[in-house]
Amino acid sequence: MGPIGLIGPGLDLSLDAQLRDASTHGPLESATQLTVVHIIADRKIASNLFLQQLLYYRLFFNVAWLGFWMVFIFRQYWQGLKLKDNDIVRTIFFILWFMAEPVRLVAGWYGNLQENVPWLLMFVILSVFPEQGTIIYLFIGTFVTPRDGPPDVLALPCPAPHPPAYTWPR
Repeated sequence: MGPIGLIGPGLDLSLDAQLRDASTHGPLESATQLTVVHIIADRKIASNLFLQQLLYYRLFFNVAWLGFWMVFIFRQYWQGLKLKDNDIVRTIFFILWFMAEPVRLVAGWYGNLQENVPWLLMFVILSVFPEQGTIIYLFIGTFVTPRDGPPDVLALPCPAPHPPAYTWPR
């Protein structure tokens, strides 16, 4: 065994050698900076592996989910060379989801791996608003038949003693 800090042939890991090497080759110039780097590098990581796996597989789920809904919408509403979809709310939800999903995934990854609570809070907020709103709206919308034409009866939704005043000709 050699002196303290000498491990293996020519590998000196003593604090003086690290400070000497850091002051000549890098930005570390004091023992305080070196200790901060060691504290950051040697800390115990408490990120959630299950959340990280969910975020990883969510990427593949998003591609499949978007592909499914694109095929569904094009099969239902494609006529000639135009897409005749009268549901503007669905389009708005898709645009919001498309913009928020990458930000949501990055916030989840960064917040989980760096143990950063504000980023995890942003991940949760983006999970609730555009994500769940889009899913709930599309889930409810699957039970409603598409509107192919005008409604059968035009009338105000109030109780009236007489039948509706006007019906569309067939």
